[in-house]
Amino acid sequence: MSKKRSRTVTFGEVVAELPPVEEPWTGRGYRHPVTEGAFVDADGRKWTLVRSRLDPRRAKRLAATADRMSTGGDTYDEDQDEWFPVYVPQADRQAAWLEVKPRLGAHYTPGQDVSYEAYEFTSVDGLTLVYFDVHC
Repeated sequence: MSKKRSRTVTFGEVVAELPPVEEPWTGRGYRHPVTEGAFVDADGRKWTLVRSRLDPRRAKRLAATADRMSTGGDTYDEDQDEWFPVYVPQADRQAAWLEVKPRLGAHYTPGQDVSYEAYEFTSVDGLTLVYFDVHC
């Protein structure tokens, strides 16, 4: 008589069955543009991450030439239950860059000042976004 062993459940299968973690302030949870690798902005434009942790020289060039720039200031849209990056107006980009530059790639220590990492996104219609992720 043959004895069948019961199937062992793998760790991956257990994790896959867990419900998604939700932040207390939103129903879907905060989906970070860098972590997700893509996002849809408030205008409905889809952006995809193309370069991570940019060299400061490229970040500086994109701060001046990219179609959009965000310094990590996100806003919550209650109607869509989603967080969206806030874009820096063209006229304010130089001042924003001067604020980001000394803290770009700096080591962040809790309780200290903020630091930034630069990322490049492109849209499906060919626009470029430089996204400065803030750590605070």
